[in-house]
Amino acid sequence: MSKINARSPFYLTYVTPSVPSPEFTCTIANLSDYTVDTNGTVSLPNLDYGYIESFTSTAGDFANDKFAAVSSQTVRTVVTSW
Repeated sequence: MSKINARSPFYLTYVTPSVPSPEFTCTIANLSDYTVDTNGTVSLPNLDYGYIESFTSTAGDFANDKFAAVSSQTVRTVVTSW
């Protein structure tokens, strides 16, 4: 135990520590089982942490939470907010 004399030239300051929080990313959420079937229906992924509040796409054929039906393999992009 140490003491500091009241007339000492040293001053103590104290700041309450806070818990560091990492940036929440897809890696932390660990998304799995995301699919879009041939009819364009979007199946949202399972997450280990968090939940998806909503999703959207800027694709021209995206409406009512689904894409237009296609006959060949197509790349789809969905943006989520959590």
